[in-house]
Amino acid sequence: MGKLQKILSYSFSLINPKKWYLWIVINLIFRFALAYFYPWFDYLDILYHPDKHPELVYYFIKECCSHYICDYLCPAENLVTWGCFGPHTTRLPGYAIIYLLFRLFLPTFYAMISMAILHILIGAIASYLLAKAVYMVSHSKTLFLFTFIMYGLDPYATRLDVTPYADALSAYFVSISIYLITEYMIKQNRSLLIYSGLLLGWSAFMRPANFVLFIPSSIALLLLIKESNVIKKIKTALLFLYPVTIIMTSFYLYYYIDMGELFRIKYHPPYDHPYARKIQLVHGLLCYPNTDFSLKYPPGCGFGTLTMGFTDTFIVRRGVAYPAAPYIPEFCFYSDAKDPFRAYFSKCPQTTKFNTDSLMVIRDLLHLAVKVNDEEFYEIIKLIDQKLGEYIESVKKEKYIDYYLILPIKAYIHLITDSMKYQHKLMCLGFGYIIRVLLMILFHSAPQIIALILLIPSIIISIMSRNKLLLASALLTTSSIALTFSYISVGLSNQPRYLLSGLPYICWGIGVMTYFLYTYIKKKSKL
Repeated sequence: MGKLQKILSYSFSLINPKKWYLWIVINLIFRFALAYFYPWFDYLDILYHPDKHPELVYYFIKECCSHYICDYLCPAENLVTWGCFGPHTTRLPGYAIIYLLFRLFLPTFYAMISMAILHILIGAIASYLLAKAVYMVSHSKTLFLFTFIMYGLDPYATRLDVTPYADALSAYFVSISIYLITEYMIKQNRSLLIYSGLLLGWSAFMRPANFVLFIPSSIALLLLIKESNVIKKIKTALLFLYPVTIIMTSFYLYYYIDMGELFRIKYHPPYDHPYARKIQLVHGLLCYPNTDFSLKYPPGCGFGTLTMGFTDTFIVRRGVAYPAAPYIPEFCFYSDAKDPFRAYFSKCPQTTKFNTDSLMVIRDLLHLAVKVNDEEFYEIIKLIDQKLGEYIESVKKEKYIDYYLILPIKAYIHLITDSMKYQHKLMCLGFGYIIRVLLMILFHSAPQIIALILLIPSIIISIMSRNKLLLASALLTTSSIALTFSYISVGLSNQPRYLLSGLPYICWGIGVMTYFLYTYIKKKSKL
């Protein structure tokens, strides 16, 4: 036993958070290995076997802007091809501007591979800096190692490195922003706030929901700024907001001059119709949260049906795609009921105006819309939009506690527990299934739950002990919760990648709050 303790003690002594190059190299090895052996988006296979992926070859080599993923890339593609930065898509152009730096010198597919490599490099640096931020506050090697493993070696988050999405890069910018805020906590160097605000602002320029992160972050900064004068404190905090203000003001002016209207955040084109947005809200906020917990991935569930219940496919009318219901749906949850429609709609809130039968009528209208001519089709979707609007309003009026509190909490529980099955399919039972479930619990559910457990005592103790650093840490941790509920509020409640930009706050918050709570308890026990 003594020898084992000596071995462990010696091994632990080798952990040196200051050796940044060692930790970054370890993380790079992990990320490149994961990208090669377990790719979410297999660039090499597409490159070496184009005949196996004719659709992707067409999208990403011949005509990039024909695919929804290329919403992130399309403005840059058109600038290189046609000399015009546009058309403006459903996305803010923060990711496209970075992609443009590669696309100016490389063909589309190789520029996308370069972006994946950039994701991996910045991800490795961000993972180390986030762990270092915890170490700067706690001086604990244990908490440094915990943060590095939980964030830097998360197999689910790092798999997004190889996708042409903004999720990964946006989250890494958030991580580095947190590191700079932590450094400001210690050094009180005001220029750090500008750099931190710039990175967080650019992350929001890629993922607009990240603007929510500025609210708790700004409040936390007011606690961290060591200025006795209130005016000076506010002026210092505004340094954090200057970059995002300049970025967004410049973009909105450019967009208005170019398009003659103000920019509006949009869904993908098939989901941006009024009735489709309401379907998204009814499914994601009202019905899906009441479905049963399950880790099994429904075999027929695809991207187009993640938000479904009323609809399960798309139809095209006059060159525009619309969600519709032409055949029996393959729900994104399991149901052993004989009538899956009734089983699903019975989960939705029932009001005096709408019950299960009323909601099934809406589904029937969506089915009917497929069979009629264009004129009748547009009349039917107007009627559907009207009925969905009435249903939402009836729930708000009759079940406002459910609408504004209970159902969002239920959606949040689903999101932090069983939603990972939609990104990492858990279908086959056996040893592999067990390993995947354990990894999902360890890296997806556990950090969220631990942070929630630590959050309440941290807020209470910080107020009791007047510990501004602990209170600021707790407020920064709530950034993740605020971000999650911003997605849930519009019905986007079953895609775990929406948690990604909040994950740095969770991992950092666990480390910092654990340190402050341990210090407080240790101090009290000595009295």
